This record gives sequence, structure tokens and C-alpha cells, in this order.
Amino acid sequence: MRALAAATILLCSSLVAAAGGDYKLDSREWNGLGRLADEAAAAGCTMTAVDTLDWSAVESRDAVWFVYPRTAVDGGLLRRYLEAGGRAVLADDFGASDAALAALEIRRLRGELPSVTRYDENPALPIARQSMSTELSAGIPALIANHPAFFSAATPSTYAFSPGAALVVEGRLGKGYFVALADPSVLINNMLDLDENLAFARSLVRRTCKSGERILLVTQSFTSRGEPSGELSPPTATDPAFVRFNRMIEAINDAARAAVDGRLLAVLATLMAMVALGLWARAWPARGRVDGHWTRAPAPAAVAWEAWDLPTTAAFLRDELALRLSESLGASVAGLAPAELRRRVTRVHGPRVALAAARLWAGLRGPPTWISRRRLAKMQAAAAALFDVIGPREQG
Repeated sequence: MRALAAATILLCSSLVAAAGGDYKLDSREWNGLGRLADEAAAAGCTMTAVDTLDWSAVESRDAVWFVYPRTAVDGGLLRRYLEAGGRAVLADDFGASDAALAALEIRRLRGELPSVTRYDENPALPIARQSMSTELSAGIPALIANHPAFFSAATPSTYAFSPGAALVVEGRLGKGYFVALADPSVLINNMLDLDENLAFARSLVRRTCKSGERILLVTQSFTSRGEPSGELSPPTATDPAFVRFNRMIEAINDAARAAVDGRLLAVLATLMAMVALGLWARAWPARGRVDGHWTRAPAPAAVAWEAWDLPTTAAFLRDELALRLSESLGASVAGLAPAELRRRVTRVHGPRVALAAARLWAGLRGPPTWISRRRLAKMQAAAAALFDVIGPREQG
């Protein structure tokens, strides 16, 4: 079966970029989404393709999936939807969701991935390895992409081709949850012949949709209207804080309205409402903060959570260094040895800057399992000085 899948993918992979993908939910062709719809149905979820996305009609039981959108996805609407408790998937490698990705502090990039392992030695099929264990990625060590873009993100990647080149990024914004995928063709029928990709599709459905809920599939060209609801989180016992405060405020308002002749009660009700609102504001997640750390699977009992902090910071610094140097040189530096990096930087910025860049790259290019606070502080200072010379990274 795996050999047959490999042969089929080798035949079709060169056609995916040219054809753009049909991405029809009822299609059983190689570039359709019929198998994905089957997985949703098996999980008890209804997957429905929509040509018009009415944000005001999206309910708490809905998840919104953008798979190969050819109409721009509004970043502001997506932010408000997620902050209210929504769930979203953005699978795009051609640019229609760039504004929405920017709202999640993710940049879509294209370029060579020279040091990446390829599936069956096919240059069109790079393999992304699991870089963070989460509920989404548990038990799925790798994914196979097809002519993909890649991401640079503020949050840690879940799957990456190399440091600074992510295939999958997931995280939280407000009370909402999102998954960004740099290659929508991972989800087409042909690519789901691969066991790893099929397992990921199943996990993605179950991570964003519970039995009895719906997935609204937005693909190709579409129109949108309306504003997201201000509160999408369902009132369940697992999320009691916001619900309790809402109910408290409602009860206080009812009491104040009933106490038309009781001025003291009205004053007390107002004071209690102010206290409740203050506590509620403190409980609400910081607006605009995209967070990916919470998605990590639980660490073994013998490992303290504090052990993640410094290595994760070093990984962020490494990714930022790779991105800045790649943009400065006009080519990816992900697979370069320090000596080769020094040679290339010398051409553009001179030997002194090249020496500093090579030393910093030598200390950061491998994923650190442990790093001291003092050494990390020195590297951050050296990186800041280097960035001042080579210039700020591009925005987009």
C-alpha cells in the first residue's frame, strides 16, 4: 500500500502546483477533499463547504477552516473571532491568507529547503519533523508536504522542515485556538494515502471539532460578511470563570432593576458590579497576545517545567537569526555550516560582521537541550548588535 501511495504521489506531485488543487469536499479525485470529509464524519462532525462566510452566524459549535483560499482572509475579523473563543484552521501556501497570518504573528515565506529529507527522494515532497509534542501532533513524528511554502512565527512550530521553516504552527489568541498549515495539499485525497498525513488529518479534525459540532470549510473564492459574536466559548463546567462572572453581573443587574425604591441596594449592586468587572478583566487573556507554549504535551514528571524556558528562548533567537541572515543575503541559511555562512556574509557586510555572525550561528544552529542564563544573555546581546548592522527584517 505504501509503495502504491509513493508511486501515485510521484506521478501527481508535479501537477499539484500547476492545477492549484480542486479542493472540493465531495470529490474523490486525487486533489479533492472527499477523504477529509470521511474523517470528519467518522469523528461525528459535519463538514460543510460554504461560499459565503457570515461571521455573525458562526456559533460556538462551529470551527472555521480556510483550505486553499483564493479570496483574502480578513485578519481583523479572524482576530476578533479567535479572541471570542473561536477555532480556526488556515491552510494556505499562495498568499490569500497573508493578512490573517500576520494577525497571528506568522509570516509565509518561499525558498529552497536544501538540507531537508525528501520522501522517496522526490524533491517536491519535503518531510517536516515534529518539533513540539502537542495534543495535535502526539504519535505523529513527521508530515510529508508537496511543493510547500513555510512559516516564520512568533510561537514555536509543531512541525518544521528546519529551524525557522515551519510547516505547522498552532496556538491560542484570546480564548480561541488556531492551526496554521503552510501546505493545504497535505489534506487532499492523494496525500492522505500516506499514513502520517492521514493520522494528522484525523487529529486536526478531532482537535478542532467534537462530536455533534460542525466544520465550516471555506475554500477557493468566497465572500464574507458580518461581525463575529463577542462570546463563542460554550458555558461548560470546564471553563467556569467567565460564565460565573457573566451570571453574577446578570443577577446584579436584575437586582438593581428590582430595587427602584431601594437606593442602598442599587448602590451596593453597582459596587458589586464594578468588583465583578475588575475580576473578570483580570481573568480575560491579554488582548493581542499570541501564545503557543500552552499547546505542549505534559512533560515527564522528572522534568521541571522551568527547564523549557531558556532552551525555548534560544530556539526563538536561532530562528530570528536565521530569518534576518536569510533576508540579508537573499537566500536561506538554514543548512549552512558556520564557515560557509562567514564566507557569504563577508561578501555583503565585510569580514568583521561575518565573523560575529558565524560565531553566533555556531552557538545557535543546533537545537539546545540546555543553556545557561549567562550564555543566553551574551548571545542575545551579540544578536542585537548584529541585527543593528544587517538591518531590520522585512514586514509582511
